[in-house]
Amino acid sequence: SAFTLLLPYIEQTNLYNSIDSSVPMMNGPTGYNTTIQAQNVVAAATVIPAFLCPSSVGPTTDDYMYPANAFATGVPPMNMTWKGGRTDYGGTTGIRGVYGNIAYNNNQGGDRDGCLTAAGLGGSTSRMRDVTDGTSNTLMFGERTGGVKLYYKSTPATNLPAVLGVTNGGSWSDALAFEHWLQGSLYDGTGLGGGPCAMCTNIRGNGFHSFHTGGCQFALVDGSVRFISENVAASVFASTVTKKKGEITGEF
Repeated sequence: SAFTLLLPYIEQTNLYNSIDSSVPMMNGPTGYNTTIQAQNVVAAATVIPAFLCPSSVGPTTDDYMYPANAFATGVPPMNMTWKGGRTDYGGTTGIRGVYGNIAYNNNQGGDRDGCLTAAGLGGSTSRMRDVTDGTSNTLMFGERTGGVKLYYKSTPATNLPAVLGVTNGGSWSDALAFEHWLQGSLYDGTGLGGGPCAMCTNIRGNGFHSFHTGGCQFALVDGSVRFISENVAASVFASTVTKKKGEITGEF
């Protein structure tokens, strides 16, 4: 994930130097140098305090998995497993689904054009010149409680398939930490099909999430950090996720 590239800038140079990004940081994929792959797997389990929110709960490492055929037939072709250090932050990929329809008044639809789209599983690479909505109006990262445990607000979501937890992008080495194309949830955090709330669950694709009251912290492209209320209007929040849609950003 993009977090790997940040390591030298948060006093983790030794960890960064131990990782070969041309080799998977997980067990399962074949055809790679097994010694380097094993070294990468060890690195993935490292707990990095900078990636943890003090208000979050749960273990700092968990067992993660991409089950065979989890995303499409043959994708991935085998089970991929690793123990990962938790991250309570994730990227902003774009806006879609129900949340997109609310934000754009059922017009224009969603937009998969967050500034770090390519850090996930696909999309275009962004340069500063591409952020035409303004670097002080565009988000890069936001709080999203990590680990494999899913929550509706502050209540554990015990009625969901386990595969959603292990593929929730809850570890810093996981590309899925940046595959977060927001469709929202209902105000109680339920509603996998989407809804009007952007911060009511930590389920990937459904919400940002924290255990402190009232909203979440977000990092913007200009390097600033803002606390955004969970009550922010959908049209305003959507405008901060996209980098070049040309919306007029209101107060946030």
